[in-house]
Amino acid sequence: MIVEQSQALAAKKLFSPELRQAIGTTDLEQFEVHTLSWNQLHEAKQGLSKAARKAADLQEQRGDKEYEPACSALIAGIEEIEAEMDCRKRIGDNGPRSHGGDPKRPLGEDVSVSGEGERFDTRAAEETTNVLTPEQRLADLTAWPPGSELRGLSMGRYLRSMVVGGGTGAERRALVEGTDSAGGYTVPRILSDQLIDLMRSKTVAIRAGALTVPLTSAEQYIAKVASDPVPAWRGEAQEVSESDPTFARVAFEPKSLAVIVRVSRELLEDSLNLNQELPNVIAAAMAQELDRVIFLGTGTGNEPSGLDTLAGVQTLPLAGALAGYGPLVTARKNLMAQNTQRVSAWVMHPNVEAELGGLVDTTGQPLRHPPILDRPEPLNILPSTQIPTDLGSGSNESTIYAGDFSQLAIGIRNDIRIEILKERYADTMEYGFLAYMRVDVAAIHPKAFIRITGVQL
Repeated sequence: MIVEQSQALAAKKLFSPELRQAIGTTDLEQFEVHTLSWNQLHEAKQGLSKAARKAADLQEQRGDKEYEPACSALIAGIEEIEAEMDCRKRIGDNGPRSHGGDPKRPLGEDVSVSGEGERFDTRAAEETTNVLTPEQRLADLTAWPPGSELRGLSMGRYLRSMVVGGGTGAERRALVEGTDSAGGYTVPRILSDQLIDLMRSKTVAIRAGALTVPLTSAEQYIAKVASDPVPAWRGEAQEVSESDPTFARVAFEPKSLAVIVRVSRELLEDSLNLNQELPNVIAAAMAQELDRVIFLGTGTGNEPSGLDTLAGVQTLPLAGALAGYGPLVTARKNLMAQNTQRVSAWVMHPNVEAELGGLVDTTGQPLRHPPILDRPEPLNILPSTQIPTDLGSGSNESTIYAGDFSQLAIGIRNDIRIEILKERYADTMEYGFLAYMRVDVAAIHPKAFIRITGVQL
């Protein structure tokens, strides 16, 4: 386990019985989470959480910092257990693992699987644009350099240390290296990638199949399908007929996406799970706004264009309530007519999804959707509360978005800046975490998408 020796010794000195009961050893440095069963991980987490709460209570009662190193070690143990559980969920196997490294790290010439060393050359990753599918992670392109003093630092601990100070050597070094002249912090590249991946996992459009394009400059380009080529038959020695241009260039011009998360001083100082929950809250807030702009973005001011305003996206007006699956069948037909090979998802407000789910046939039985909607992939409905339900003259209309979302690209500058707003919320004894990044949206093949508008509720 990755923990500073001084902290591990403090935990051993003050909480040996609790450690032995929770993890079977008093030495946190020898604690290997990957060898435990799923139930053992839960039990170890509960035991360490109980010990950490005891350490925090004793520190508060006695008013000294004797228990602080031990508490930091116990929290590090909890975080390592949570990281192991997340890893097993990601690979789809809850059983013990044969090694403690990242299961996605390619084996080197020595066939080592210890998890040490770099998975990829980070310099090459910075110079190359990697298009990521939803199941791929940006964090897989980078790793802590060999011997890095920041190895083992989590995003949650980094955020907390911005306010309460670095409790470990790694946290203190990260703060020193990341501080800039404006009083903000540049999040270490690997932690930034992890937070972006967390945001991506919560974004409906990405779950629908949208691609992620890490951007390494203020303006980059992708190829966009401008028109489908039209082949023509030709005789011997005859010239080949020219077709309209097939591709055009689309620029990514990332715009700033920001959020402020307020946290009370007491919660920040005393909460044991804030290290995990704070990144979740920031990622969820950014994901919701990213979803909104992907579908509804106006393209004016500082907002990217979304499917509502991107040129070439098809529209199917309904102007009525859903009485059956006919509008979906028509939308699929229109997409196929533009050489779209699949409909990866249908994105709609949960109320519209409920309307579909409540349809019945003439015998009062739930209405089954036509089999054609399952070709070539099963019908995939994804609800999103970012789709409005107050459109139209009666303020009772919504929109359904459908298409092959692999033809939608989200460009993300893969760095996140964090600022701490202390004075702004001083009167309520809160801190504000201001996080912002830069994002843009582009359609590779706009006609691969369709909007069913005027869906009355």
